[in-house]
Amino acid sequence: MSRQIIDLHMHSTFSDGTATPEELAAAAREAGVVAMALTDHDTVAGVPRLVKAAGALGIAVIPGVELDSSYEYGAMHFLGYGIDPANGLLQEHLAWLAGGARARMEDILGRLNGLGIRITWRDLEPLLPQGDAPGRTHVAEVLIRKGLVRNRQEAFSRFLGTGKPAFVPKRLFDPVACIRLIQESGGVAVLAHPMSLKFSRKDLRRIVHELAERGLEGIEVYYSEPMPDAEKTALGLAREFNLLATGGSDYHGSTTPGVTVGRGAGGLHVPVDLLTPLVARIAGKSGAWLPKGF
Repeated sequence: MSRQIIDLHMHSTFSDGTATPEELAAAAREAGVVAMALTDHDTVAGVPRLVKAAGALGIAVIPGVELDSSYEYGAMHFLGYGIDPANGLLQEHLAWLAGGARARMEDILGRLNGLGIRITWRDLEPLLPQGDAPGRTHVAEVLIRKGLVRNRQEAFSRFLGTGKPAFVPKRLFDPVACIRLIQESGGVAVLAHPMSLKFSRKDLRRIVHELAERGLEGIEVYYSEPMPDAEKTALGLAREFNLLATGGSDYHGSTTPGVTVGRGAGGLHVPVDLLTPLVARIAGKSGAWLPKGF
């Protein structure tokens, strides 16, 4: 008998993914996923559509978001599970981030224009649902369509990556602010893909300890990118600091070739029994929101 599958980390066209919420739901059903979460970067706009589409297919949905933070040693991402997409405080802060995203994009387009590469908002609009703010992956797609680069990797290595001619840093919260915003929106704050952070194991343990003391409630243990002893290390941190364990594919669609919904890079299996403590923690929070299916 095949094992039940859950996937608590994926992205749609509302941030930097290439699949719509409806396409994610269909892919989840095809993979045998029984519960899923949409965790778009800095937006919850796609959550209602996923709830509707997945619900019609009998798949339970946890509303989610992924917040990017600025840390002294680099980027750090936090997943928020059970947040209320309509929460006023959350919407206010996401609007602040969206404003920064649009200003950032104006700067990116200006820099590309200075390099002799003409890309306008009109080029980006077909890639964006409901007028959402574009990101670098959307610019990369336009560069590909114009025949200026062969693929996303080349777009970032030549123009859009950190330190490249058209790179512009994004507006970010600090890690503690991310945790607090998730909690004040009714959600559970989880550190995303900890093993991909550029820390030694000793520093990672110290950082997770510090974040746990500041309200972190979970850590992503199961992830698409296999690394030596990654699951063992992350699970050990979860147990040591009494954190919930979660996991997901971090599916982005065609921009993450080889990664599929539910299966990650092929060997991913997020244990379905992780749902029970996560849902219980969400349900115990004031302001949390879970659609029908739990």
